[in-house]
Amino acid sequence: MSKQLIALFLAFLLVGCTSPSQPIPAGYHGPLAKIADSMVRLSPKTLNFYEIVKVDGRPVASSSEATLEKGSFTFTPTLLQRNVPAQKCVLTLRATQFRERYGSDHDDKKTGDGPMYVLEGEITVILDPNEEYVVTGFISHFDQSVFLQSRDRSFRSAKIEWHDATARKDREKREEDQLERAKREIERIKKEAHPLPPTEHE
Repeated sequence: MSKQLIALFLAFLLVGCTSPSQPIPAGYHGPLAKIADSMVRLSPKTLNFYEIVKVDGRPVASSSEATLEKGSFTFTPTLLQRNVPAQKCVLTLRATQFRERYGSDHDDKKTGDGPMYVLEGEITVILDPNEEYVVTGFISHFDQSVFLQSRDRSFRSAKIEWHDATARKDREKREEDQLERAKREIERIKKEAHPLPPTEHE
């Protein structure tokens, strides 16, 4: 990834927010839980990050930011995990897709000129002491989601979701039309290869 794109996205991350802080507030001495970000590599140049970016409104370091700050996007992504208070809290989660040298497929979802699109929102959860959680989700052209679940998947939070039902229907209609055209072409080829025999009065 070029230094210009890295600098551009880091500038976007810093707009309207303060520097990352510790997820555990000063003076807290209670039980802790652990939350890890996750990442899915779709191709050598496309990564999906699912991450936590705030705890009770306090910005925390995320894996996508740590990866870009290293200046090494394609080969060595950085995944972070952090201890947080095991109590009721508001978490800000984010799903982000990075494509090296490419922009977003969703112009309306694109939040800048950098190579990403972003889904972000808040959930309220009660974290259990000594439990391990992971941020996960899904990103496609038509559906995006991000949520928190325990390592053993016995717990799953509410999902932050975005759907483009109209675009999905349009694509399904195009695929149906293409399938029908392909069927007609196959029938035409079969008829040309095996023409019907002439009738007796011909």
